[in-house]
Amino acid sequence: MYDVGTTGDWGYVVLEFLDGGTLNEQWATAPPTPREAAALMKVVAVAISELHSRHALHHDLKLDHILLDSEGIPRIAMPQPASWPTTWIGS
Repeated sequence: MYDVGTTGDWGYVVLEFLDGGTLNEQWATAPPTPREAAALMKVVAVAISELHSRHALHHDLKLDHILLDSEGIPRIAMPQPASWPTTWIGS
């Protein structure tokens, strides 16, 4: 997220432009090798771990919510805000 603000009565969010489609679309047209899938999912797991370390939860993680940039680097989309539980198991 690059910027968030308001102008008049309108709110806005400025995000990175990701033109690689979703992981679901990518894998439907060009299925990865097991090694490629494992490497990509490791990146996703690290990102989710970072989210959890901040006590936030992603409510709908699926291949359609993993977006790719033009080089195939994944970004996790959050179509709804993350939540921060009032109690966190293990903290």
